[in-house]
Amino acid sequence: MEQGTSQIVVTGEAFQTIDFEISQMVDKIDNVTTNLKGTAESTDQINNVIQQIASIAQENSANVEETAASVQQQYSSMDSITQNAVSLSTLAADLKNLVAKFKF
Repeated sequence: MEQGTSQIVVTGEAFQTIDFEISQMVDKIDNVTTNLKGTAESTDQINNVIQQIASIAQENSANVEETAASVQQQYSSMDSITQNAVSLSTLAADLKNLVAKFKF
């Protein structure tokens, strides 16, 4: 009977060891799960920041295009003003010549 009792004690100790090891594995799995959740949250935050950066880049691109169009329009206006000034100068010279004919 003593041998049976000692086997029961050894078996009980083995089960306690198994229980302890399983408990440690569960703790480690919980730790990994917590870390994975943190990683997922960080990944989501990074994705949000990347989307914000992309949105800002698109907005900046649109602003650059608008600015370029505005500069082109101003250049065209300046060219038109220059042409009109040359025409006005020519008309003024012609008028001066015509007025000079009437003066003796």
